[in-house]
Amino acid sequence: MERGIEPITFGRFKRDFDEIEGGVLRRGMFVSLVIVVFFIVNIGTIFSFPLERSLAPVQDYFAFHAAAENSFNDVAGLYDPEIFTALFDEKNGMLWLYPPTMLLVLFPFGLFPYGVAKVIWVIASCAGLGVAAYKITKGNLFLTVAMVLSPAAFAVLFTGQLSIFFACLALVGFLNAKSRPILSGICFGFLTLKPQFGLLVPVFLLCTGSWRAIFAAAVTTLFLVMVSIAAFGLEAWAAFFSSLSQTHTDYVQSVGHSGRITLADALRILGVAELSTALITLLSVGIGGSLIVLARRLGASIPDLTVLALLLTAITAPYFWVYDWLFVTFAALLFLRDRPTQPVWVQGMIVLVWFAPIAPYVGSGANLVPVIWLVLLGVLVAVSSVLLGLTGRGLRRQTI
Repeated sequence: MERGIEPITFGRFKRDFDEIEGGVLRRGMFVSLVIVVFFIVNIGTIFSFPLERSLAPVQDYFAFHAAAENSFNDVAGLYDPEIFTALFDEKNGMLWLYPPTMLLVLFPFGLFPYGVAKVIWVIASCAGLGVAAYKITKGNLFLTVAMVLSPAAFAVLFTGQLSIFFACLALVGFLNAKSRPILSGICFGFLTLKPQFGLLVPVFLLCTGSWRAIFAAAVTTLFLVMVSIAAFGLEAWAAFFSSLSQTHTDYVQSVGHSGRITLADALRILGVAELSTALITLLSVGIGGSLIVLARRLGASIPDLTVLALLLTAITAPYFWVYDWLFVTFAALLFLRDRPTQPVWVQGMIVLVWFAPIAPYVGSGANLVPVIWLVLLGVLVAVSSVLLGLTGRGLRRQTI
Protein backbone atom coordinates (compact mmCIF):
# COMPACT_ATOMS: atom_id res chain seq x y z
CA MET A 1 0.00 0.00 0.00
CA GLU A 2 1.39 3.36 -1.05
CA ARG A 3 2.01 5.78 1.78
CA GLY A 4 1.32 9.45 1.89
CA ILE A 5 3.99 12.02 2.67
CA GLU A 6 5.69 11.11 5.95
CA PRO A 7 8.60 12.71 7.80
CA ILE A 8 11.99 11.04 7.39
CA THR A 9 12.80 9.57 10.79
CA PHE A 10 14.85 6.66 12.09
CA GLY A 11 11.63 5.05 13.31
CA ARG A 12 10.19 5.12 9.83
CA PHE A 13 13.47 3.82 8.40
CA LYS A 14 13.42 0.85 10.80
CA ARG A 15 9.72 0.19 10.24
CA ASP A 16 10.19 0.06 6.48
CA PHE A 17 13.17 -2.26 6.93
CA ASP A 18 11.09 -4.59 9.10
CA GLU A 19 8.44 -4.74 6.36
CA ILE A 20 10.85 -6.58 4.05
CA GLU A 21 9.67 -10.18 4.08
CA GLY A 22 12.17 -13.05 4.19
CA GLY A 23 15.27 -13.33 6.34
CA VAL A 24 17.70 -13.83 3.44
CA LEU A 25 16.33 -10.83 1.57
CA ARG A 26 16.21 -8.61 4.65
CA ARG A 27 19.79 -9.39 5.62
CA GLY A 28 20.98 -8.97 2.04
CA MET A 29 19.38 -5.54 1.72
CA PHE A 30 20.84 -4.47 5.05
CA VAL A 31 24.36 -5.60 4.10
CA SER A 32 24.07 -3.72 0.80
CA LEU A 33 24.27 -0.46 2.76
CA VAL A 34 28.02 -1.11 3.14
CA ILE A 35 28.33 -0.09 -0.51
CA VAL A 36 28.47 3.44 0.89
CA VAL A 37 32.13 2.60 1.59
CA PHE A 38 32.75 2.39 -2.16
CA PHE A 39 31.21 5.84 -2.59
CA ILE A 40 33.44 7.25 0.14
CA VAL A 41 36.64 5.61 -1.16
CA ASN A 42 35.94 6.91 -4.67
CA ILE A 43 34.63 10.32 -3.65
CA GLY A 44 37.50 11.94 -5.53
CA THR A 45 36.19 10.48 -8.79
CA ILE A 46 32.43 10.62 -8.34
CA PHE A 47 32.27 14.06 -6.73
CA SER A 48 35.13 15.80 -8.52
CA PHE A 49 33.94 18.97 -10.27
CA PRO A 50 36.89 20.90 -11.79
CA LEU A 51 35.87 23.51 -14.33
CA GLU A 52 38.39 22.19 -16.85
CA ARG A 53 37.83 18.68 -18.20
CA SER A 54 41.58 18.10 -18.43
CA LEU A 55 41.86 18.39 -14.63
CA ALA A 56 39.17 15.82 -13.87
CA PRO A 57 39.62 12.07 -13.25
CA VAL A 58 38.72 9.97 -16.28
CA GLN A 59 35.06 8.96 -16.54
CA ASP A 60 32.68 8.16 -19.38
CA TYR A 61 31.14 11.56 -18.69
CA PHE A 62 34.22 12.89 -20.48
CA ALA A 63 32.80 11.58 -23.73
CA PHE A 64 29.34 13.04 -23.15
CA HIS A 65 30.63 16.50 -22.27
CA ALA A 66 33.13 16.55 -25.14
CA ALA A 67 30.44 15.50 -27.60
CA ALA A 68 28.06 18.11 -26.20
CA GLU A 69 30.67 20.82 -26.71
CA ASN A 70 31.43 19.60 -30.22
CA SER A 71 27.74 19.43 -31.20
CA PHE A 72 28.03 23.09 -32.17
CA ASN A 73 30.83 22.26 -34.62
CA ASP A 74 31.60 19.04 -36.49
CA VAL A 75 29.13 16.34 -35.41
CA ALA A 76 30.12 13.96 -38.20
CA GLY A 77 33.70 14.11 -36.93
CA LEU A 78 32.64 12.60 -33.60
CA TYR A 79 32.34 9.23 -35.34
CA ASP A 80 35.99 9.30 -36.41
CA PRO A 81 37.93 7.65 -33.54
CA GLU A 82 41.04 9.76 -34.16
CA ILE A 83 39.15 13.06 -34.15
CA PHE A 84 37.05 12.14 -31.12
CA THR A 85 39.87 10.82 -28.92
CA ALA A 86 41.91 13.93 -29.74
CA LEU A 87 39.38 15.90 -27.68
CA PHE A 88 40.74 14.36 -24.48
CA ASP A 89 44.40 15.42 -24.61
CA GLU A 90 46.27 12.40 -23.23
CA LYS A 91 43.13 10.66 -21.95
CA ASN A 92 42.33 8.79 -25.14
CA GLY A 93 40.61 5.49 -25.84
CA MET A 94 36.97 6.64 -25.77
CA LEU A 95 34.64 6.29 -28.74
CA TRP A 96 31.42 8.02 -29.75
CA LEU A 97 28.89 5.27 -30.50
CA TYR A 98 25.54 7.05 -30.16
CA PRO A 99 23.13 8.24 -32.88
CA PRO A 100 23.00 12.00 -33.60
CA THR A 101 19.70 12.24 -31.72
CA MET A 102 21.62 11.78 -28.47
CA LEU A 103 23.15 15.22 -28.95
CA LEU A 104 19.71 16.84 -28.84
CA VAL A 105 19.62 15.90 -25.16
CA LEU A 106 23.31 16.47 -24.42
CA PHE A 107 24.06 19.77 -26.18
CA PRO A 108 22.82 21.98 -23.28
CA PHE A 109 25.57 20.46 -21.10
CA GLY A 110 28.11 21.74 -23.60
CA LEU A 111 27.09 25.28 -22.74
CA PHE A 112 28.62 24.91 -19.27
CA PRO A 113 32.16 24.25 -18.03
CA TYR A 114 32.84 20.58 -17.28
CA GLY A 115 32.47 20.87 -13.50
CA VAL A 116 29.16 22.76 -13.65
CA ALA A 117 27.74 20.33 -16.21
CA LYS A 118 28.78 17.38 -14.07
CA VAL A 119 27.15 18.85 -10.95
CA ILE A 120 23.89 19.08 -12.90
CA TRP A 121 24.30 15.48 -14.09
CA VAL A 122 25.02 14.11 -10.58
CA ILE A 123 22.08 15.94 -8.99
CA ALA A 124 19.70 14.90 -11.76
CA SER A 125 20.92 11.29 -11.63
CA CYS A 126 20.53 10.95 -7.86
CA ALA A 127 17.14 12.67 -7.91
CA GLY A 128 15.88 10.49 -10.75
CA LEU A 129 17.07 7.33 -9.05
CA GLY A 130 15.55 8.31 -5.71
CA VAL A 131 12.16 9.17 -7.22
CA ALA A 132 12.09 5.95 -9.26
CA ALA A 133 12.97 3.80 -6.25
CA TYR A 134 10.44 5.61 -4.02
CA LYS A 135 7.67 5.08 -6.58
CA ILE A 136 8.54 1.44 -7.27
CA THR A 137 8.59 0.55 -3.56
CA LYS A 138 5.46 2.61 -2.81
CA GLY A 139 7.30 4.85 -0.38
CA ASN A 140 9.51 2.35 1.43
CA LEU A 141 12.26 4.61 2.79
CA PHE A 142 14.73 1.83 3.56
CA LEU A 143 14.54 0.31 0.07
CA THR A 144 14.78 3.77 -1.49
CA VAL A 145 18.01 4.48 0.41
CA ALA A 146 19.29 0.98 -0.39
CA MET A 147 18.64 1.64 -4.08
CA VAL A 148 20.42 5.00 -4.09
CA LEU A 149 23.42 3.37 -2.35
CA SER A 150 23.20 0.10 -4.30
CA PRO A 151 26.02 -1.51 -6.31
CA ALA A 152 24.13 -0.60 -9.48
CA ALA A 153 23.99 3.07 -8.47
CA PHE A 154 27.69 3.06 -7.62
CA ALA A 155 28.54 1.59 -11.05
CA VAL A 156 26.61 4.39 -12.79
CA LEU A 157 28.05 7.27 -10.78
CA PHE A 158 31.61 5.92 -10.70
CA THR A 159 31.78 5.48 -14.48
CA GLY A 160 29.91 8.72 -15.20
CA GLN A 161 27.17 7.17 -17.30
CA LEU A 162 23.58 8.14 -18.21
CA SER A 163 22.03 4.75 -17.50
CA ILE A 164 19.72 6.00 -14.74
CA PHE A 165 17.71 7.96 -17.28
CA PHE A 166 17.47 5.13 -19.78
CA ALA A 167 16.40 2.64 -17.10
CA CYS A 168 13.74 5.13 -15.97
CA LEU A 169 12.54 5.60 -19.56
CA ALA A 170 12.15 1.85 -19.98
CA LEU A 171 10.43 1.45 -16.61
CA VAL A 172 7.92 4.24 -17.22
CA GLY A 173 7.38 3.16 -20.81
CA PHE A 174 6.57 -0.45 -19.98
CA LEU A 175 4.42 0.28 -16.92
CA ASN A 176 2.29 2.87 -18.71
CA ALA A 177 1.86 1.16 -22.08
CA LYS A 178 -1.90 0.71 -21.53
CA SER A 179 -2.78 3.30 -18.88
CA ARG A 180 -0.84 6.28 -20.31
CA PRO A 181 0.06 5.26 -23.86
CA ILE A 182 1.22 8.70 -25.04
CA LEU A 183 3.65 9.02 -22.12
CA SER A 184 4.78 5.45 -22.75
CA GLY A 185 5.39 6.11 -26.44
CA ILE A 186 7.36 9.28 -25.73
CA CYS A 187 9.57 7.35 -23.31
CA PHE A 188 10.21 4.63 -25.87
CA GLY A 189 10.91 7.25 -28.53
CA PHE A 190 13.68 8.70 -26.35
CA LEU A 191 14.90 5.18 -25.54
CA THR A 192 16.03 5.00 -29.19
CA LEU A 193 18.96 7.21 -28.12
CA LYS A 194 20.36 3.88 -26.88
CA PRO A 195 18.66 1.53 -29.36
CA GLN A 196 20.12 -1.67 -27.87
CA PHE A 197 17.67 -1.26 -24.99
CA GLY A 198 14.62 -1.22 -27.25
CA LEU A 199 14.88 -4.58 -29.00
CA LEU A 200 11.98 -6.09 -27.03
CA VAL A 201 9.80 -2.97 -26.98
CA PRO A 202 7.92 -3.83 -30.22
CA VAL A 203 7.15 -7.33 -28.89
CA PHE A 204 5.89 -5.89 -25.59
CA LEU A 205 3.68 -3.27 -27.25
CA LEU A 206 2.28 -5.62 -29.89
CA CYS A 207 1.39 -8.44 -27.51
CA THR A 208 -0.32 -6.00 -25.14
CA GLY A 209 -2.19 -4.28 -27.97
CA SER A 210 -0.74 -0.91 -27.04
CA TRP A 211 -1.44 0.70 -30.41
CA ARG A 212 -1.51 4.31 -29.18
CA ALA A 213 1.85 3.80 -27.49
CA ILE A 214 3.26 2.39 -30.74
CA PHE A 215 2.01 5.45 -32.61
CA ALA A 216 3.42 7.84 -30.00
CA ALA A 217 6.79 6.06 -30.04
CA ALA A 218 6.97 6.22 -33.84
CA VAL A 219 6.05 9.92 -33.91
CA THR A 220 8.55 10.76 -31.15
CA THR A 221 11.34 8.87 -32.89
CA LEU A 222 10.59 10.51 -36.22
CA PHE A 223 10.50 13.93 -34.56
CA LEU A 224 13.90 13.37 -32.93
CA VAL A 225 15.42 12.21 -36.22
CA MET A 226 14.03 15.16 -38.18
CA VAL A 227 15.19 17.70 -35.59
CA SER A 228 18.66 16.11 -35.53
CA ILE A 229 18.89 16.32 -39.32
CA ALA A 230 17.87 19.98 -39.21
CA ALA A 231 20.40 20.69 -36.45
CA PHE A 232 23.39 18.57 -37.50
CA GLY A 233 22.80 17.72 -41.17
CA LEU A 234 22.47 14.43 -43.03
CA GLU A 235 26.24 13.98 -42.95
CA ALA A 236 26.03 13.27 -39.20
CA TRP A 237 23.67 10.35 -39.84
CA ALA A 238 25.82 9.15 -42.74
CA ALA A 239 28.83 9.08 -40.41
CA PHE A 240 26.83 7.23 -37.75
CA PHE A 241 25.65 4.50 -40.13
CA SER A 242 29.16 4.17 -41.52
CA SER A 243 30.48 3.64 -37.99
CA LEU A 244 28.03 0.76 -37.47
CA SER A 245 30.00 -1.44 -39.84
CA GLN A 246 33.37 -0.26 -38.60
CA THR A 247 33.86 1.19 -35.11
CA HIS A 248 30.74 -0.41 -33.59
CA THR A 249 31.42 -3.86 -35.02
CA ASP A 250 35.06 -3.91 -33.95
CA TYR A 251 34.21 -2.80 -30.43
CA VAL A 252 31.28 -5.17 -29.93
CA GLN A 253 33.31 -8.13 -31.20
CA SER A 254 36.32 -7.27 -29.01
CA VAL A 255 36.99 -9.26 -25.84
CA GLY A 256 38.42 -8.69 -22.37
CA HIS A 257 35.95 -6.11 -21.03
CA SER A 258 35.50 -6.84 -17.33
CA GLY A 259 32.31 -4.81 -16.97
CA ARG A 260 30.48 -5.77 -20.17
CA ILE A 261 27.96 -8.47 -19.27
CA THR A 262 26.55 -10.11 -22.39
CA LEU A 263 26.05 -13.70 -23.50
CA ALA A 264 28.47 -13.11 -26.40
CA ASP A 265 31.19 -11.89 -24.02
CA ALA A 266 30.61 -14.80 -21.63
CA LEU A 267 30.87 -17.36 -24.43
CA ARG A 268 34.02 -15.82 -25.88
CA ILE A 269 35.74 -15.70 -22.50
CA LEU A 270 34.86 -19.36 -21.92
CA GLY A 271 36.04 -20.25 -25.41
CA VAL A 272 32.74 -22.01 -26.05
CA ALA A 273 31.70 -20.33 -29.29
CA GLU A 274 32.83 -17.92 -31.95
CA LEU A 275 29.34 -16.96 -33.06
CA SER A 276 28.83 -13.36 -34.10
CA THR A 277 27.22 -10.99 -31.64
CA ALA A 278 24.46 -10.28 -34.17
CA LEU A 279 23.48 -13.96 -34.38
CA ILE A 280 23.57 -14.41 -30.60
CA THR A 281 21.45 -11.28 -30.18
CA LEU A 282 18.93 -12.46 -32.77
CA LEU A 283 18.51 -15.81 -31.02
CA SER A 284 18.29 -14.17 -27.58
CA VAL A 285 15.66 -11.66 -28.70
CA GLY A 286 13.64 -14.45 -30.29
CA ILE A 287 13.64 -16.48 -27.08
CA GLY A 288 13.07 -13.43 -24.86
CA GLY A 289 10.22 -12.17 -27.02
CA SER A 290 8.60 -15.60 -26.94
CA LEU A 291 8.74 -15.59 -23.14
CA ILE A 292 6.97 -12.22 -23.00
CA VAL A 293 4.28 -13.44 -25.42
CA LEU A 294 3.81 -16.64 -23.39
CA ALA A 295 3.45 -14.70 -20.15
CA ARG A 296 0.90 -12.40 -21.77
CA ARG A 297 -1.15 -15.31 -23.09
CA LEU A 298 -1.17 -16.81 -19.60
CA GLY A 299 -2.72 -13.58 -18.35
CA ALA A 300 0.26 -11.73 -16.86
CA SER A 301 -0.41 -8.17 -15.75
CA ILE A 302 1.43 -5.16 -17.13
CA PRO A 303 3.67 -4.91 -14.01
CA ASP A 304 4.56 -8.61 -14.34
CA LEU A 305 5.37 -8.16 -18.03
CA THR A 306 7.44 -5.11 -17.12
CA VAL A 307 9.56 -7.18 -14.73
CA LEU A 308 10.19 -9.74 -17.48
CA ALA A 309 10.88 -7.08 -20.12
CA LEU A 310 13.44 -5.26 -17.96
CA LEU A 311 15.30 -8.48 -17.10
CA LEU A 312 15.19 -9.71 -20.69
CA THR A 313 16.47 -6.34 -21.93
CA ALA A 314 19.58 -6.91 -19.85
CA ILE A 315 19.98 -10.47 -21.12
CA THR A 316 19.32 -9.86 -24.82
CA ALA A 317 21.08 -6.51 -25.33
CA PRO A 318 24.17 -6.85 -27.53
CA TYR A 319 25.87 -4.19 -25.43
CA PHE A 320 25.18 -4.19 -21.69
CA TRP A 321 27.54 -3.05 -18.93
CA VAL A 322 27.39 -3.20 -15.14
CA TYR A 323 26.56 0.51 -15.20
CA ASP A 324 23.32 -0.48 -16.98
CA TRP A 325 22.38 -2.79 -14.09
CA LEU A 326 19.55 -0.55 -12.93
CA PHE A 327 17.35 -2.34 -15.48
CA VAL A 328 17.88 -5.44 -13.33
CA THR A 329 17.51 -3.83 -9.90
CA PHE A 330 14.38 -1.94 -10.97
CA ALA A 331 12.92 -5.27 -12.08
CA ALA A 332 13.84 -6.87 -8.75
CA LEU A 333 12.22 -4.10 -6.70
CA LEU A 334 9.06 -4.14 -8.84
CA PHE A 335 8.85 -7.91 -8.50
CA LEU A 336 9.20 -7.77 -4.70
CA ARG A 337 6.71 -4.92 -4.40
CA ASP A 338 3.88 -7.05 -5.75
CA ARG A 339 5.10 -10.41 -4.41
CA PRO A 340 6.99 -9.73 -1.18
CA THR A 341 6.83 -13.31 0.12
CA GLN A 342 9.24 -15.56 -1.77
CA PRO A 343 10.96 -18.93 -1.26
CA VAL A 344 14.47 -18.81 0.17
CA TRP A 345 16.10 -19.74 -3.16
CA VAL A 346 14.32 -16.86 -4.95
CA GLN A 347 15.37 -14.46 -2.19
CA GLY A 348 18.95 -15.69 -2.57
CA MET A 349 18.99 -15.14 -6.33
CA ILE A 350 17.67 -11.57 -5.91
CA VAL A 351 20.36 -10.81 -3.31
CA LEU A 352 23.07 -12.22 -5.62
CA VAL A 353 21.90 -10.19 -8.61
CA TRP A 354 21.66 -7.07 -6.41
CA PHE A 355 25.36 -7.35 -5.51
CA ALA A 356 26.53 -8.58 -8.95
CA PRO A 357 27.52 -5.19 -10.44
CA ILE A 358 30.11 -4.58 -7.71
CA ALA A 359 32.03 -7.74 -8.67
CA PRO A 360 34.15 -6.20 -11.48
CA TYR A 361 35.41 -3.55 -9.04
CA VAL A 362 36.69 -6.11 -6.54
CA GLY A 363 37.27 -9.24 -8.67
CA SER A 364 39.58 -10.67 -11.29
CA GLY A 365 38.69 -8.79 -14.43
CA ALA A 366 36.91 -10.31 -17.40
CA ASN A 367 36.97 -13.82 -15.92
CA LEU A 368 33.99 -12.85 -13.78
CA VAL A 369 31.79 -11.99 -16.78
CA PRO A 370 30.44 -15.55 -17.30
CA VAL A 371 29.69 -15.83 -13.57
CA ILE A 372 27.81 -12.51 -13.48
CA TRP A 373 25.86 -13.43 -16.62
CA LEU A 374 24.85 -16.76 -15.05
CA VAL A 375 23.63 -14.91 -11.96
CA LEU A 376 21.54 -12.71 -14.26
CA LEU A 377 20.14 -15.79 -15.99
CA GLY A 378 19.48 -17.37 -12.59
CA VAL A 379 17.36 -14.46 -11.38
CA LEU A 380 15.40 -14.56 -14.67
CA VAL A 381 14.68 -18.26 -14.06
CA ALA A 382 13.69 -17.53 -10.44
CA VAL A 383 11.41 -14.64 -11.32
CA SER A 384 9.90 -16.41 -14.34
CA SER A 385 9.11 -19.50 -12.28
CA VAL A 386 7.00 -17.29 -10.02
CA LEU A 387 5.43 -15.10 -12.69
CA LEU A 388 4.50 -18.08 -14.87
CA GLY A 389 2.99 -19.94 -11.94
CA LEU A 390 5.58 -22.72 -11.82
CA THR A 391 5.96 -22.36 -8.03
CA GLY A 392 2.25 -22.83 -7.48
CA ARG A 393 1.59 -19.16 -6.68
CA GLY A 394 -0.11 -18.51 -10.01
CA LEU A 395 -0.22 -15.44 -12.20
CA ARG A 396 -1.79 -12.12 -11.42
CA ARG A 397 -4.34 -11.64 -14.13
CA GLN A 398 -4.28 -8.60 -16.37
CA THR A 399 -6.40 -5.84 -14.85
CA ILE A 400 -5.25 -2.79 -16.80
